[in-house]
Amino acid sequence: MPDRARATFRLKGDALNTRDLLIAGMSYMAPGFSFFFTTALIAANAGAQAPVAYLLAGLGVLAAGATFAEFARHEPSAGALQVFVERGFGRTVGTTAGLVLMCGYLCLQAGVLALFGGWTAHLLSLTFGINVPWPLLSVAGLVVTTALMIRGVGLSIRATWALFLVEFVLTGVLVLIVIARGGASGLTAAPLDVAHPAAGWSGIALAMVFCVFSFVGFEGSVSFAEETPSPRRALPISVIGGIAIMALLYFIGTYAAVAGFGTAHIHQLASDPEPIATLASRFAAPLRPLLEFAVFTSITANLMAAGNANARVLFNMGREGMVARRFGAVLSGYRTPAVAITFFMATTAVLALAAASHWDYLTVFGNVAGLGSLLAILVYMAATVALPFYIRHRRIQLRKWRHWVVPALGAGIWLIPLWGSVKPGQAFPADLYPWITLAIITAAGLYAALRRKTQDQRPAMQTPDAESLDRPVGLAGDDAL
Repeated sequence: MPDRARATFRLKGDALNTRDLLIAGMSYMAPGFSFFFTTALIAANAGAQAPVAYLLAGLGVLAAGATFAEFARHEPSAGALQVFVERGFGRTVGTTAGLVLMCGYLCLQAGVLALFGGWTAHLLSLTFGINVPWPLLSVAGLVVTTALMIRGVGLSIRATWALFLVEFVLTGVLVLIVIARGGASGLTAAPLDVAHPAAGWSGIALAMVFCVFSFVGFEGSVSFAEETPSPRRALPISVIGGIAIMALLYFIGTYAAVAGFGTAHIHQLASDPEPIATLASRFAAPLRPLLEFAVFTSITANLMAAGNANARVLFNMGREGMVARRFGAVLSGYRTPAVAITFFMATTAVLALAAASHWDYLTVFGNVAGLGSLLAILVYMAATVALPFYIRHRRIQLRKWRHWVVPALGAGIWLIPLWGSVKPGQAFPADLYPWITLAIITAAGLYAALRRKTQDQRPAMQTPDAESLDRPVGLAGDDAL
């Protein structure tokens, strides 16, 4: 294929540096939102040992991240996890995994879009007394963020930078203030007592379900592999570094929440619908409205970071002929996958607005994103397990710890939230998740098998190979942290 035609299907190779990838991955995890809304759920199960639950979950997710980082060293691609599964288990399984992953990403994004509209409506009502239907705000947010994503990945990711820093700094300031003031009754090592956990290890295990969910999206930076000058170096730093920073923030933040309420009053923390807002009222009252705004910036940053990353998986599947090839097109002026972005975000809006006819925005987020998390987790596990098979196929020197033990730990950590999602006795619609998931996997598998028969009969668009992505850094300071 001539160079001019090949360039049509290639992303802009020097658009992002390592810092950008690090922020993109952390923004996808939405720490401000997670900290604000899940702390009470974790405390309700783990009691005062909530920080321990986050620490254990963080270590497990770090093993999964290390596996993806190892894969990214060998196979950096915009297809991310879909490519990892394909390289380990073959084209048909890879296509199936990609379709399941896209369904999961669409559900997750639809939940976040509903949350964006609902929380924006909440802030407008609280601050200015203006009442606007949240679905309208969701559509407005989608139009703006989609335009930014199409305009350029550098522009949209750096906008994410600003939004992420607001949530990170404000959350960190509150945590430090609570700890500096000694919490409710002085700092104590009780929240770190693993020998005699108040809720028992079963309580900590249940809390880890919500802890692990807080890390969903940690792989987001991998999708930008083709848009950074040195992906083999940048991706491991962004994935592992992002998980480590988030785990530390969650651990210290949860400790501050437990200390702020006091270990003797953990039930108050567990029953408080907005415990972080309560902490702000007690220890730093001027921060409370700012923290409400920080939740908004967290949701918005997630909307853009996830939209950018997820659309690139669809783009790569189109480029490789797994889905309609038009999804593999790149807008020549901006070198962004405009078709994939537009389709992904528009489908997200359809899902969110359809759910809005039945539920309020928080219920939409819980129900729709809950299904999305289950689908994504299954692909996380498949991509993690694929590494040793890939190593064997490629005849790479096998390292037992790096290529077997760490992937096993990384896959195992997802069994905890997986069980939390499919265990019997759950309320509607969670009781339907296993059946919906089975139907999606079956349909995706049938499509992949049928598609495979026609794929080889048509020439694929040029996909950059791993070696072509290893090029010198094009911008000064691109890989400085």
